[in-house]
This record gives sequence, C-alpha cells and structure tokens, in this order.
Amino acid sequence: MTEVAVLGAGSGGLAAAADLVSRGYTVRLYNRSEAPLKTIRVRGGVQASGAVGDGLAVVQTVTTSLDEAVDGAEAILVVLPATAHGDIARALADKGAAAPIILNPGHMCGSLHVRRVFEAAGETLAVAELGTLTYVSRSLAPGTVDVYLRAAGVPFSTVPNDDEIANLVEVLLPGQSRAAHPMEVWFWDVNMVLHPPGMILGAARIESTRGEFHFYRDGITDSVEAVMTRLDEERVEVARAFGAVVPRLAEAMATIGTADVEAARSGQLGEAIRGSAANASIKAPPRLDHRYLHEDIPFGLVPLTALGRIAAVPTPVASGLIELAEVINGRSYMADGLNEDALGIRGARVDEVAAIAGGKA
Repeated sequence: MTEVAVLGAGSGGLAAAADLVSRGYTVRLYNRSEAPLKTIRVRGGVQASGAVGDGLAVVQTVTTSLDEAVDGAEAILVVLPATAHGDIARALADKGAAAPIILNPGHMCGSLHVRRVFEAAGETLAVAELGTLTYVSRSLAPGTVDVYLRAAGVPFSTVPNDDEIANLVEVLLPGQSRAAHPMEVWFWDVNMVLHPPGMILGAARIESTRGEFHFYRDGITDSVEAVMTRLDEERVEVARAFGAVVPRLAEAMATIGTADVEAARSGQLGEAIRGSAANASIKAPPRLDHRYLHEDIPFGLVPLTALGRIAAVPTPVASGLIELAEVINGRSYMADGLNEDALGIRGARVDEVAAIAGGKA
C-alpha cells in the first residue's frame, strides 16, 4: 500500500494528507474547487504543525480532477462534510471506482448513505467508516494546517465485515478500534450532540458577536449542558434499542482526547468539554448559516430520530432542535436529510436495520 487518494482539502483533509506523507505514503489530494489548492501547488505540499509533525508534507498530486486523484489509488480516504457525501459517492459510482472507500468520518449512517448511492447506480463497493474524525485540526491560512490532536480509539466498521478492509483502516489510521456492532460507529457521531444545542441556545450571542467567543470553553453554559445531556441520553437509548452499546458523550470524547478526563470520569459533561485542551482555542461560528447546523442536523439528528421511530424510542429533544434549526435557517432539514426514505429503511424492523447496516440485507 503506497498510493492513497485523499478527497477534501479542508482542515481534516490537510491533516490526513500531512499525516500519511509523514508515514511514507504517496498522497493524491483532491478538492472540487481550486482555491484551497493554489498555495499547496506553489509550495509543493501542505505546511503542517502539531501532532503530525512540523514542516512541509510533500504532496505528489494536487488536483481538482477526481479521475486523476482516484485512478490507480489503492485506497480512497474521504475527509469531507456529510453534506458532500452524496455528491462524491455519485461521482465515484459513475466512474466505477474500485478501491476501498474509507469515510473519515462517516457521520450518522454514513456508510449506508454512500451504499444507497452506489446501489442506485448499479454499483457495489467496499466501504469503511469511522465514528468521528480522527484529527482535531484547524487551517487558519491557505495550505496550512495545525493539528492539535491525532485521535486514537475511534471505532470503525466495514461493509462487508472483512478483515482485509479492516487491516487497511488499521494501517492507514493506526490506533483506532474495530467496532463490535455494525451500527456502533453511527452513534459515535459526537458532533450531532455537541453542535446543535450550542448553536441554537447560543443563537443571539453568535449573531450579536459574530462568533467572537470560544464555542466550547465559553458557549457550553449550564443550560446548554442540560439540553446536551438529555440529547445524549436519547442517542444512547436509540443505540441500545438496536443492540449497540456506546459510551456517554463525555466518556467518548475523553477516549479520543477531546475532553478533560477527570471531569468526564465524574460525569461532569460541561466541565469535561470546557476543560478540553484540544478544543480550547476554537472560536464559535460567525453566523447560524453554518455547517454546525447544515451538517449535524440533517445528517445527524434527522437519522437519529428516524432510527428512534423504528425502535419506538422517543427523541423529543432531537426533534425539537430540528424544528428550531429549520425555523432559524429556513431549511427543510427533516425532509431533505437522511430520513427513513433516504436511507431505504422505512417500514423496516429493528433487526432488519441492524442487518442492513452490516451489509447482510
């Protein structure tokens, strides 16, 4: 394994590219638009600092051509927002991409979403997904990435449940954990619990300050923590109904290094998040028209409520946040997101959904 296509030149994609280069892989970096790639072309690589090393990570191919990125690559690492998964999956399916696809992360129901797109095109695929992004990073200048943390212990699953694909994930993204249940990784989408409560309850502050405060350190107040805690309980209960055991949010974040360990152990969710060194300097979004809602509502809370309906587990907090986000941004997140129809699970039973998640139906 030498050639890896990294799709996405946001901070996560740049972190992945720099990390892979530092470990001897040849990287083909793809982005749909040219603007994020210009500086990388001029420098010849990604200027990285932090957990993946300091210096210039030389990238062999920097391209807006998906064909150039993917043809001949031995693995395709998708490091994109869930909002882009449908389009990139359609493009890969249309060109008959054969290399295994790794979604880092998959978000809620990500592998099933991508599989449905491939099925609609009459194609099959081998896909792996991780429960959350394995890098905490920010890109504050073009072609530059500061990686605060390279996470370990993030669960991943594969479809089919195949040792060869699992080994590929373990080689490219070392230190992660193979999930015991095919749906487990879906419920590790911590951002769907982290972001919507802070955005919606902090709406006035975000608008009045244009995001001039630290989202996690300052924005997770007692009220936000209370809503987040109830939302997290819904996530855990829905997972349990399908036979997937997942940790509480504070414990999950402590496992991957994004929460204060002592506060997490004592069950203090707010303190665990506010005390995170990895997230301490991250500013709030400057507006509510932002991926913290556009991604984490339709591709996080919407499928959570869909699975809740199938399992007969009430999700009133998730449903309320969806409705408020729709009013705030004037979008039909429920209708346009990963609902039962989009995932092809309307009318399915709990056991049938679990089988579908594992690629057995």
